Amino acid sequence: MHGHVVSFITSGESALEKIESDPPEVLISDHRLPGMSGVELLRTVRSNPRFSSVRCTLFSADADIAELAAEANAHAYWVKGSDALFDSIAQLGK
Repeated sequence: MHGHVVSFITSGESALEKIESDPPEVLISDHRLPGMSGVELLRTVRSNPRFSSVRCTLFSADADIAELAAEANAHAYWVKGSDALFDSIAQLGK
């Protein structure tokens, strides 16, 4: 996808396991996940100094989640279906 290596993981708990074993440069998480939410995932990642350089982005169909994303120290918040979403993806790693 736009020259990036992508891992698709289906839950926050599985994402934490993957991050522990192979920290990514960028974490993009949906807000609605089975088990822990995307906000909880970001808060957990952000609480570990080992992952301080991981750029975290939260996305959701609900524009009202932007404040929660900011409180979880997300670098960005994307709204599903917006034109800006695809522009933001294209800018990853630049």
